[in-house]
Amino acid sequence: METPRPARFKRRARPLAELVREALGPALAKRGFGAAEIVARWDVFVGPRLAAASEPLKLDWPRDRRGGGEDGSAAPATLVVRA
Repeated sequence: METPRPARFKRRARPLAELVREALGPALAKRGFGAAEIVARWDVFVGPRLAAASEPLKLDWPRDRRGGGEDGSAAPATLVVRA
């Protein structure tokens, strides 16, 4: 009697940035990053030369997020970077 083969999972290839977002999303949210894109694509935002010598640490949001712009938008955050 032949042993049955295990079922194979058919998965499509996924971009690394997508996997990083899923894996790091909760941890990054605790550090103030609403989106993992800042970390996952740091080199795209600042260029390869600056990315090699720096990294984003956190987003510092003001305690009172109201009162940003005149249109009622939230107050901006400050990006803290390690260089």
